[in-house]
Amino acid sequence: MWAWAGTLTFTIAFGQNLTLFKVPAAYDALSWVGIAAFYMIFERTLFFASQKENQSVQKFWSGLFHQPWIIFALALATFSLLLSLPDTFNAFVGKHLENYLPEILAQVSIVVVAIASARLYQNRWLLFIEPFIVFLPVTLFFIGYAPRHNMR
Repeated sequence: MWAWAGTLTFTIAFGQNLTLFKVPAAYDALSWVGIAAFYMIFERTLFFASQKENQSVQKFWSGLFHQPWIIFALALATFSLLLSLPDTFNAFVGKHLENYLPEILAQVSIVVVAIASARLYQNRWLLFIEPFIVFLPVTLFFIGYAPRHNMR
């Protein structure tokens, strides 16, 4: 139970630090992807490090932190994707954005986290979702940085 509470507290504190340090709102999605990657990497590090220990140590560390960190990593990656979607859809319908880079970086980071988690967890289902996710930053890149032509 304390692993869940600690993970939730750390996540809330991270969100408050985004406000405290006045991180631009455009980079919120990228920040949340970063914390999702942090949870995923440290969960796998803890898992692989505990494999060298005896069975009770393995069960304690892997059992305690595995579920909270995986669920939070998945939830935060999904949250960051949702944060980047409004500007992405606005660009898709033709509205010019002030800056395309934050959304592209956040979405590319989500793709990298998905590929890394598929490799680290030896699970292929994320690789079936990844092409649909990568469609967003690639299309947004071409919408935002392609030469503009008047269509009159």
